[in-house]
Amino acid sequence: MHPRLPYDVLEEIFKYLSEDINSLHNFLLINKLWCQIVIRILWKNPWSYYSLTKPTYLTFWPLITRTIVSMIPQDSKNYLLNNGIDISKFQKKNKKFPMFNYLSYCKYFSLKDLHRIRREILDIEDSYKEFILEQVIYKLFLSNTCSLSYLELLDIPLPSPPPSSSSHHHHIDIFHKSDKLFYSFAPRIFPLHITHLEIKSHISSSLLTTLSEYVNTIRVLTIDLCDNDNPGLSQLIKSQKCLTDLKIVSFLNGVFENLSNAIKEKAKMIKCIRFVGNVCISSEAIYSLNELKVLEVDLNVNDDDDDLQQQQEIYFNNNNQILLNFPQLEILNILYDDENSLSNYTSLIDSTQNSKSLKKIFINDSFTIEFNELRPYLRSIINNCGICNNLKFVKIWYSRLLLPEIEDMLKKCTGLENLLSTHAPITLNKIELNGNWRITEKILNIFLENWNSRKELDLEMNKMNICELGFFQDCNKILKEYTDKGVLKKFNYE
Repeated sequence: MHPRLPYDVLEEIFKYLSEDINSLHNFLLINKLWCQIVIRILWKNPWSYYSLTKPTYLTFWPLITRTIVSMIPQDSKNYLLNNGIDISKFQKKNKKFPMFNYLSYCKYFSLKDLHRIRREILDIEDSYKEFILEQVIYKLFLSNTCSLSYLELLDIPLPSPPPSSSSHHHHIDIFHKSDKLFYSFAPRIFPLHITHLEIKSHISSSLLTTLSEYVNTIRVLTIDLCDNDNPGLSQLIKSQKCLTDLKIVSFLNGVFENLSNAIKEKAKMIKCIRFVGNVCISSEAIYSLNELKVLEVDLNVNDDDDDLQQQQEIYFNNNNQILLNFPQLEILNILYDDENSLSNYTSLIDSTQNSKSLKKIFINDSFTIEFNELRPYLRSIINNCGICNNLKFVKIWYSRLLLPEIEDMLKKCTGLENLLSTHAPITLNKIELNGNWRITEKILNIFLENWNSRKELDLEMNKMNICELGFFQDCNKILKEYTDKGVLKKFNYE
């Protein structure tokens, strides 16, 4: 008889099959050891399998809801029934408690998942019953897991119960117990190891303060929505020992001082920051982020003079000199910014001159560009990124008038792997052609023939532009020909 593979070895093997749900389900039937390992994998993020089981999506949520309902303790079931919520249709007769504590394996739980389970159980809209049910399921989840990779903190206001409800006082008592759950028994009930937390800034300050006393393992914090300067949130940030990634979504004018002070205190720790909407922290807080490696902005400034001035003061002093200085910056993602120009970000690129750290510069097509800004932008890339080989991806705009700068950049930035251009260093293996490139049969043939001595190319083009030029079928034939020759690794047109 052959010896069994150790548990750890089997687990590593099965992890590679985490998206092959059919194989994993078959493995459940092999033996007890295989079943134990596969259960842990399947329930690590069970919600992800919804997208992998579309042929049976109508059965996915009923099945997972039935399993979760089977784990609700009897006193909670009685409490639900007293409040008019009957979950008996999800229970089998003489069904014993589940063999596994499935929820103890979960690492991800969002309000979207919670709402979907609630909708599966309740077939009518009733805000009072919805609140009761979600509280029970949420507490069930938290009380059965000790560590999480992702959690969306619950923030559901208590709706007024129906005036005729006989369980009014009973509900209020239970709600106080819910408070006590978080405030008095947080170290016993609430998961102490959370790595990714998503919250809204209007969550109870006392709840966040209590969490800060027991949870200090957050690496990624998303504040969506950040609409007030919550002192409890600031305390939660200050208490963290490994916070590296911060995302702030805010659409209000003004600066939140408590939040700004917390970020300044953790500035050396924060490596990535993402702003969506408005920048709601002080300029001093932003300047303190000297260790920042990733900056992402998706800004949509309100049409308010004070707001516009606030955003400008983040970047410039009274002499219109750039203030931002991120010497360790590696990734600059500009998704949208309707106030600041490319020149502003060119100055930001200049601030990395000493470290030569930039690896990626992405600028969305929706960003407004003036032609006179392009040459300084390219020169900044050449001067600050061309000496070393760190830069792997950069967004540029092609023009014959800029060809000397583009060629100079390609010669000096020898580490480039992805570039939006028809000229390339030997290391380039992917090209994306967006916009109105007038590609002809002759140009395409010459280009691919010249590429013959290089690495296999991954080529993406705009299908609409090809169709407009009237040679889509010929283009397709050419691309397939050079794929067969090994010049193209693959091609795609949208």
